[in-house]
Amino acid sequence: MKYPRKQTSCQPAIRKFAIHLAPINKRFCKCLPILLLLSLCTVDATPPLGTPGSSLAPSATASLGSPGSSLALTLQAEGHPRSAAIEWRRLALHTQDPDARAGYYWSAAYQYLQADDPALADKMLDAAEDASWDIEQPTLLLRAQAASQRNDRNTALFYWRSIKRAQPTPEAERMARQQLATYAIQAGDLPQARTLLQQSPADETRALEALNHFEQGHDKSPRLGGLLGMIPGLGYAYAGEYGNALRSLILNSIFIYGMVDTAQKEQWGAFAAITFFELTWYSGSIYGGIDASHRYNQNRRNQLYEDIQGNAHFTPDWNAIPTITLQFIF
Repeated sequence: MKYPRKQTSCQPAIRKFAIHLAPINKRFCKCLPILLLLSLCTVDATPPLGTPGSSLAPSATASLGSPGSSLALTLQAEGHPRSAAIEWRRLALHTQDPDARAGYYWSAAYQYLQADDPALADKMLDAAEDASWDIEQPTLLLRAQAASQRNDRNTALFYWRSIKRAQPTPEAERMARQQLATYAIQAGDLPQARTLLQQSPADETRALEALNHFEQGHDKSPRLGGLLGMIPGLGYAYAGEYGNALRSLILNSIFIYGMVDTAQKEQWGAFAAITFFELTWYSGSIYGGIDASHRYNQNRRNQLYEDIQGNAHFTPDWNAIPTITLQFIF
């Protein structure tokens, strides 16, 4: 015995949808040959890899190297030097050419210095030297800068002197002599600084004039500044900080007047409080005179360093990486 098939509630909806879909299927079948023809034309129009116009053509990628270098350059441009350094390290690990590996490690070291991490920069330079010795001068420059960031004066001096002795380019020698002259000034050896600048391969007239001007000037005595500070404001004025001198004079005068007034009125509680604050301001005037003299002397030297070095720095030609080509700016 056959039982009638029970009709579900969704069958009418499915049948109705199929009726509406039939015209669409007919149109698709008519268009199918045209779609196949367009597909074949598109495949033929796509250039093969390595030909002009393709995304991986040598002419299109020569300036950016591999996709990894493109990512590293993008991270640098966005201000992420540490992330860029990681990309350069990754490229170094994946290349078999020792010269290219050295260039990538050097690039990583440069970016770690931009991120104020001289320790990792030194490690990358060690790896670069293990890979190849063909980038001695760029490596010495970065090692000198890394030592300067660590405030390791003796190590920095060693590398700057090594650059000067290693038959450098005129630009590298000029930078090395400027740095060595700065260290000589810090050590108080002005004649040595003058000799270094005079033997520079570039014209250092401006730096020599600044050195002469510095030598003709005089430092302020911190001891005398402290003694003069016993008269409120005078120690600041001795160092040329006239704004601080006026502030110190006014504040000390106000509190001294308060002390005299409260003493005359026998308001001893207020007198004690005002005296406490006045002792603070008065001692500040003395120590302020000492500090102002130190600041004056340091500012003189900072101005001299700026006149000698200017904005001197170097950057690699990133389009040439892994080949290291340095561009010096003075």
